[in-house]
Formats: sequence, structure tokens, C-alpha cells
Amino acid sequence: AFVRAMLPADKARIGSFAEKIQIDPENFTSDKNELVQVIRTKLQEQGPTPLWNSVDASIATLKSQEGRKVVLVFTDGEAHDSLDDALVAARALARQGITLILVAEGGTEPARIPIRDQNGALLEYKLDENGEVIRTRRGDDALRSIAEAAKGSIVASELPDQAGAARELVASLRRSASRES
Repeated sequence: AFVRAMLPADKARIGSFAEKIQIDPENFTSDKNELVQVIRTKLQEQGPTPLWNSVDASIATLKSQEGRKVVLVFTDGEAHDSLDDALVAARALARQGITLILVAEGGTEPARIPIRDQNGALLEYKLDENGEVIRTRRGDDALRSIAEAAKGSIVASELPDQAGAARELVASLRRSASRES
């Protein structure tokens, strides 16, 4: 839904992170079909999240781009790296003039991480190195701290239309940028 709402002048790349950081396609594009194809076929399976390393990768990727820059992150805030590292990355975004929008995912109660096949059918639940089921939960305190450090925003997980709220935040940035010029 978010990709389909992009304006003709908007450009994007899609990043996914699990065991590694992967950003596709190779170059920023306005081609909505190409971006949807990335979402359908190139996203990684769930795994440990080097989330703030991926934010650092976003900064590097965005440096050469002109115009308003936004990093939109769908996350539970459980970053598997330190909050200190997350805050450093968030402050770097703010210094670079890049807006961070965190889209909060998941609930506050620990939940298993499902692994599904290409049709969405449950195969199993994610296990740790000891064969124990991994449980994850949304880290609201961490999300708030990170958003504050980045001078960014959070889209609450409880919203019935998170994609619409994220689109509206990006649209408001476009409006504010056009007023500045």
C-alpha cells in the first residue's frame, strides 16, 4: 500500500534485515512495479535483527540522494544490539537531516516468531541455537528513546491503518518541504 501511494517524483529502495542487511533494488527507483516485486520476492526470512546496522546502511545509501530523505522502519524495537548503538544511529540520522519513521510492530506480550511457506502456511516457529522457541515483544521504551534521539516519529501498532498513517507522515514531510522552498 505504501509503495502504491508514492508520487511520481518519489524514489525508494526496500531494505530487509535478518542474518544480513540487504537493500534492493540496486538503485533508487520510482518504478512501483519493481518495488512491489522486491517486496514479494526478495525480502529475507525473519532472523536476528541487526536493525541499527541497517539504519547506518540507510544513511550511507541516502547520502547521494537529493531532496527530502526518509527512513521508514517496520520494527518491534527489539534490536538484538544495544540501545546505545541504536541511539547513536538515530542521532546520526538527525544530524544528516534524514527523517526516521518507526512503524511499531507486534505486541507487548512475548510471542513466538512464525516461519511460513510462500503461501503463508505455518511451517514452524523460530528456534534459538539451543532449540528453544524464540519469543519476541515490542519494545515501546526503546522505540520512544530512538524516535526522540532521531527527532523522528512512531506509528503506533494499535492503529487500524498503519500504512495509511505512515503515508500521511511522509506526505506531511513533502508539504513542509514545499513550504520551505
